[in-house]
Amino acid sequence: MAETIGDQGNNYVNLPTNAAGGAATNIIYEGYVYKWNGAGLTIITGKTDTAFAIAAKSTRDPQLNTAMALALLDNWAFFLLGSGELVNVASIASQTWKNGAKVYIDDSIDGMVTTDLDTNAKCIGHYKGKESLVTSATDGDLIQVILDQPSTSATA
Repeated sequence: MAETIGDQGNNYVNLPTNAAGGAATNIIYEGYVYKWNGAGLTIITGKTDTAFAIAAKSTRDPQLNTAMALALLDNWAFFLLGSGELVNVASIASQTWKNGAKVYIDDSIDGMVTTDLDTNAKCIGHYKGKESLVTSATDGDLIQVILDQPSTSATA
């Protein structure tokens, strides 16, 4: 499947982004969850969206506080759901993670995950990190997740 929409990489695939618009939309963040919109990947915006992939790395350079400019349909590295890869995923704030716990799409913070099963929330995998890890009070801490749940996307 991945070969039809991207180039196979080192345990990830290079897929086109749909990063059109202002500077903020051109930034890809490591660990954020993305969906396939038919033409490229965009950040997931709700729990009922069909998660497709996790960004393998960020376009943002934290030391320089700048981001690499991406144009519409530029390729970037992503891990596919269902790949079995152990990857970093961005968590919402103040979550307590138990080893083996299901990881769900969050409905309040775009591109992030939660421990809370809410109505219609989609599971993307299972937490495989430090037992009883508590994320900070700031959204975006990276947690270890095994991507053992397939995407339900029609293109997946």
